[in-house]
Amino acid sequence: MNILGIDTSFLADTSIGLSFQSPEACELEIHVRAPLSQEEKLLYSVNSGLDILKKSLQDIDLIAVGIGPGSFTGLRIGIAAAKSIAWALKKRITGFSSLDLLVNSILPALSISKPLIVPLIDARLSRVFTALFEDHKRITGDLDIEPAELVKMIRKQKNKTAIFLGDGLTKYTNYFKNISGRNCILIPDAVISGSSICKMANKLPIDEYDFNPDSIVPVYLRKSEAEVRNIG
Repeated sequence: MNILGIDTSFLADTSIGLSFQSPEACELEIHVRAPLSQEEKLLYSVNSGLDILKKSLQDIDLIAVGIGPGSFTGLRIGIAAAKSIAWALKKRITGFSSLDLLVNSILPALSISKPLIVPLIDARLSRVFTALFEDHKRITGDLDIEPAELVKMIRKQKNKTAIFLGDGLTKYTNYFKNISGRNCILIPDAVISGSSICKMANKLPIDEYDFNPDSIVPVYLRKSEAEVRNIG
């Protein structure tokens, strides 16, 4: 299966992955962090990746996209682009939690037995988007939560090692670097890798993916920052 993976859930980052199985196997991922719009970064990444591999969008069988939670603007742009390609070229499409994608981007590098993994995406307004994982298995749903409340939840878990990753650490490192009774590992530069999107998409049979782009909707855990501020 030939896959294009897209994630734009981080405020400043764009990640894409390309995985081709035919006629010859090849893979490529691009991550961009630059003072450009998400549209510019996404267009650059997809076009550059296809040019490098000498492929075209017509060669893609499946588009896989991160659906959040994350940046409201970023998610809208990434999902709209994925759906537009699927509509125009009549390709299959699927969506994955951006928190699951972040965890799966770092898991291959871990050699710790059953750590508590806490992906953190900056939600602004002094909050983070997160979920708790034991290895790659979820033990909570998606959360929109204050760092102090998250620490209280973590203290109730039995795992001795906690791994925190993602841009949510940039502002809130002090909350997570020293939690009593735990070995805390902080990876603030962790990002979603394009290859992890493609690998997750490859795990399911192709007939489980949809030809209907309208089935892909963003995960918004709350109203946008602008709407919240207007309400206040």
